[in-house]
Amino acid sequence: MHGGQRLIVFHHGKYLGQYSLSPPPYVHVRVVGTQVVLHVSASRETVRLNFSNEPPRELYINGETEGFGH
Repeated sequence: MHGGQRLIVFHHGKYLGQYSLSPPPYVHVRVVGTQVVLHVSASRETVRLNFSNEPPRELYINGETEGFGH
């Protein structure tokens, strides 16, 4: 994807998969405990993903549904 962002997920050094995050606007990512917090400053949208059991199958951000893929 040209100019895109990806959230790549590893667990104990093993690749599990990724989410494609389609800009613009760009997504700021931070980890808080077992959650990954995605924030879009342009729209003030915040999405919290709970990784306590497994990666969520999909997420909805920037008006798009993004699936967890390999």
